[in-house]
Amino acid sequence: MKSLGAYAFANAKIHAMLGRLFDASVIDELVQAEEYTKFITELKNTQYFSALQNIPVEDITAFEKSLFEYDRAIFLKIAKCFKKREKDFVFLLLERYRLDEVKYAVRLYLAQYAGVTVSRDEFLSYIKEDIYKEVLSSVWEEYVRSGSSFYLESALEKDYFSRLWKNTFSLLPDDRHTLQYILYLEADMENQLRIMRFNRYYKLEDKEMLNHLIPWGRVFKQAEKGKIPLSQQAEAHNGDIAAFEIDLRILFLRKLKRLLRAYPFTIMTVLSFLILKQNETKNIITIANCKKHSLTAEETKRMVLC
Repeated sequence: MKSLGAYAFANAKIHAMLGRLFDASVIDELVQAEEYTKFITELKNTQYFSALQNIPVEDITAFEKSLFEYDRAIFLKIAKCFKKREKDFVFLLLERYRLDEVKYAVRLYLAQYAGVTVSRDEFLSYIKEDIYKEVLSSVWEEYVRSGSSFYLESALEKDYFSRLWKNTFSLLPDDRHTLQYILYLEADMENQLRIMRFNRYYKLEDKEMLNHLIPWGRVFKQAEKGKIPLSQQAEAHNGDIAAFEIDLRILFLRKLKRLLRAYPFTIMTVLSFLILKQNETKNIITIANCKKHSLTAEETKRMVLC
């Protein structure tokens, strides 16, 4: 009953916004746009008009930043519906956007200095937040040994998910249990992808691989027992990591939508909406980039998670 009272107002606002998320038919219309300018015209006929009206949409970086700011504004409004405990958790959920920005910045920086020796201190001076600097510093030697930013990015993700998991214990029991279930599902998905990448590109020993997994969920527990599992889906893709990732993420999103209907009056509604909204934004950015590079509608559709 506490959850019902705490979330009735926020739940009503979020469900109204859920109704505005693009369904598959709208995404398909955007995918079918003949080229970038027509795609932008189609997008301006939606709720994204306000996000796009004052930016040079030809600038893909400005376009992406505007969409991220649009999403942040939505979640800041949602956060105002809650008291401090739940509000702090919403802000931590919102950090997913910043985490993606930091991972992209890491890839961009290292790509600019490919073939050049970069010191740890030089690299860390490029990152603003101390919490990210600490994580990146802890795995810098692994990056130097491998030459792959994947070690840096997976460490950032593991740290974020660990903080998220720890924060669930400050919430009401109903919230904690439903959130932890979603985080189990998400950890299983991410760990499957990591195992596949580590097997393909790095040939790590099982114990070393375990250190890079998100430390909960079915997949992690099996790995902890010395069994490094790959799902039947992974085997069916014959090592095609990109196709496997798309199918795995689509499956996760479908499970999330079912859970959203089953548990409407917990903070899980916020987490589910954030994941679905962030996925929509990523889909829009994916389509924009495909149009910019003149990919066909069929090629674009294979990259969209819907």
